[in-house]
Amino acid sequence: MLYIIVNPASKSGMGKRKWEAFKEKLNQNSIVYEVFFTDKQNGATKCAKEVLEKMGSGSSDVLCVLGGDGTINETVNALNGTENITLAYLPTGSSNDLARSLQLASSPDELIRRMKKPAARVTDTGMLVTKNRTDRRFCVSCGIGLDAAVCKEALDSKLKNTLNRLGLGKLTYAGIALKQLISAPVCGCDITFEDGSTKHFDKLLFAVSMVHPYEGGGIRMAPMADCHDGLFDVLVVAGLRKWRALYLLPLAFFGLHTQAKNVYFFRCRRLEINTDVPLIVHADGEYCGKQQKIALSCQKNGLNFI
Repeated sequence: MLYIIVNPASKSGMGKRKWEAFKEKLNQNSIVYEVFFTDKQNGATKCAKEVLEKMGSGSSDVLCVLGGDGTINETVNALNGTENITLAYLPTGSSNDLARSLQLASSPDELIRRMKKPAARVTDTGMLVTKNRTDRRFCVSCGIGLDAAVCKEALDSKLKNTLNRLGLGKLTYAGIALKQLISAPVCGCDITFEDGSTKHFDKLLFAVSMVHPYEGGGIRMAPMADCHDGLFDVLVVAGLRKWRALYLLPLAFFGLHTQAKNVYFFRCRRLEINTDVPLIVHADGEYCGKQQKIALSCQKNGLNFI
């Protein structure tokens, strides 16, 4: 049985149009399915819980998500502890960084071909724990500071909707980043790694833990990230004047920022970030409040996609 969660509002209505095309192909191929639609009252997490109730243990059923990175994040957070479930993902969002990294199907025809001859694409996942002990799983990245502030504004951005309609959704994050950079707070920060060592940074602009190389719609934030090694690639940008950060963004699209001054990379399984003041946090682009202390851990081979 194929269960499908559809976010019809993703990418300014692209989700609805892509679902209609997918539904036609499913019917043509006589594939039995049940569909669940998200809305403001019923997000993907609630839909995924309904699907879990229908699936049996050891089931060969497939759960397909049609939406953006936020939709897949909500779904994954409902599946915690059920890693044996096989997932399919038809991306319709503005970023689609998970699909880009795993080279998942981009069209209904391609996805149906893969479903008929499934080949597992396994990926690590991350876990975010905040001060109030709220856990949130993530697939692509988790950041604090400017990176997260950009994601928060993008969630309800008129610029995002306009660029999506023009087919230029990838530029959303770059445009918002330029705006946010002007007012972005900077502060002191301590990062403690799994071996007990601590690094201090003055004037932290942002820190982000990457499972995959891309975030923000194809920005190669961590070009060497390997989603199968059980480790985060952690990027820290600190101690530079804001105007100097302007030239980092175009470099990051091509992964050329890694050798720039005041850009630091670490690789680890677990870390804890403490900042002098609360900063905005995101997980896969979803807003996780303002936090002053977060803990992150990487789970090896946490999800299976086709």
